[in-house]
Amino acid sequence: MKGGDWETLRGGRDAEEPTVTVQYAAPAHPKAWEGALRAWDKEHDDPKSRPGYLTDPQRELRELEELARKGTAGDIGDVRLEDSRTMLVHDGVRTIARAVVLATSQARGGVPPLERVASEWPRLESKYRVNGTSGWLCLTNAGNAYNKPVAVVELDPRTKKVDFVGIGWPENGRAQPDNCIVPSKTE
Repeated sequence: MKGGDWETLRGGRDAEEPTVTVQYAAPAHPKAWEGALRAWDKEHDDPKSRPGYLTDPQRELRELEELARKGTAGDIGDVRLEDSRTMLVHDGVRTIARAVVLATSQARGGVPPLERVASEWPRLESKYRVNGTSGWLCLTNAGNAYNKPVAVVELDPRTKKVDFVGIGWPENGRAQPDNCIVPSKTE
């Protein structure tokens, strides 16, 4: 966006509140799991009963934040997780790595052929799910994420940043499927 566009969204120089609110679904946001865990804790007495679909992504996110903070991932420049790109690349690499590991466990040798890696997509559920920073990645037979939550975010024209609003849960409205099991038929 250009300078004038930001000014229009802000409502002009003297406006106290923006004239336009822009909310949208983003693939991920680093504050998603803090809010989800706070909401869980309000409804449940035992913090030890927190479900894995909330704690696993938060743990992955903390590890990614630590790598970015230390700069151990190489000189990739400033890492901003709020735009979700770094989080999605992390999750994508973890997904590919899981498929490669499964493909090489079936046959000895060097790097598995692309077809063998691709044939592992349907296995990436249940115990072979990918614990990503954006949530559990449970793949359908077609290789698509099943019942994946999204982050609802809002563009703040005053700060030019993306603020976290909440999590949009698919299908059952509050959680991913137990143990990341994908039904045999998905519509």
